[in-house]
This record gives sequence, C-alpha cells and structure tokens, in this order.
Amino acid sequence: MNYLTKNSKIKKSATSRHEVYNFGIPAFLSTSGTKTCPNAKACVSGCYARSGFYQMSHVAQAYEKRLQATKKGKQLVVRIHDSGDFYSPAYLAKWRMVVEACTSVHFYAYTKMVGLFALAEKQPSNFNVIFLLGGKEDHMINQETDTFSKVYESKKAMRGLGAYDASQDDLVAAYGHGHIGLVYHGNKPYQNTTWGKV
Repeated sequence: MNYLTKNSKIKKSATSRHEVYNFGIPAFLSTSGTKTCPNAKACVSGCYARSGFYQMSHVAQAYEKRLQATKKGKQLVVRIHDSGDFYSPAYLAKWRMVVEACTSVHFYAYTKMVGLFALAEKQPSNFNVIFLLGGKEDHMINQETDTFSKVYESKKAMRGLGAYDASQDDLVAAYGHGHIGLVYHGNKPYQNTTWGKV
C-alpha cells in the first residue's frame, strides 16, 4: 500500500531541489462514519476531494485504508535502505533530521559506513544502527561493544556463535544489540561469493 502519493498539483510542485508527496484520507466523512474534517461547513458541498477522481472505487478504497492505518496503535518501524547506504555526510544528516523530527517512529539501518558514523554525534534513541561486516571498514567495528551483523551461509553456520537470528524477523535487528546474524539469500550460491571470507 502506498501511503505517499502525488496528485497533479503535487507533481508540478517538485523542483530540482524538492521531492513533494501528499498523504490523503477520505474527505469530510469516511465510509465507516469517521468525520475526517470535523470543522468543515460551507466547503462540504463544493469539496474537490468529494468528487471526480476521488470517487473512483480504487481511489476511495485506498483512502479508506490509509485512514484505518492512522487509527492503529502499532509502533511504526522504518528500515532505512533495503538497498544502498549512507553515501555522504550530508545525506546522513538529512536522515538524522527525519529521525529527530519523527520521535514516535523507530528507525534502523544496516550500514558499512562505519567511519561516517564514528564521526557523527551520538544517534537518537529511536535510531538503531547495525554495522554490517563485509565492507572496507570492518577493522573499525568493535565486535565487543558495537551492534554488528554478519551474513552466514545457513542458520546452522551461525548456531553457537552468539548471534541473534534476524534472517526471518528483522525486528531483532531493529531493536537488537550485539551480534545480529543474517542468512545469505542471494541469487548465486554462497560458495561463489566472497561472504565466506568475512
């Protein structure tokens, strides 16, 4: 489900320096009876979001689902990067601003940018950083005190090494500390990779 979308005006609002999205819920009254615009009065009869595109069944259903998501009491957890990494100090600083602004959200990230985090100030309490072995700065990871992760060929290979298995449940990494174990799931056989040398 896409929670962030772009309507025609939002698309036109984007610039070379700004990426703009919108988040919408049903206008005025949801199908479940929730008044989503409690102070609406004269605007109700001419509301643009109660006609046209917004009334198409797939659009209306998506807005209803977003509304229901706002009512859930679940903790929102966001993994930063399921691919890529913090490629520069400026980019990390942008993410830090997001993390600090969204204190009710828990963020976490696997990273090989050990030196970059060594230079950064202490991370906010709602941000868990897991150093991933297999990079150029492995020598900077203190496996006694840092939260770190290693990729293993199988669950059997990590057994007995004190690793918390995050291969099926990433919440282990999101909130975990110490040694986080992951099982290799790439396209080519583990033996044909360099993971075994890590």
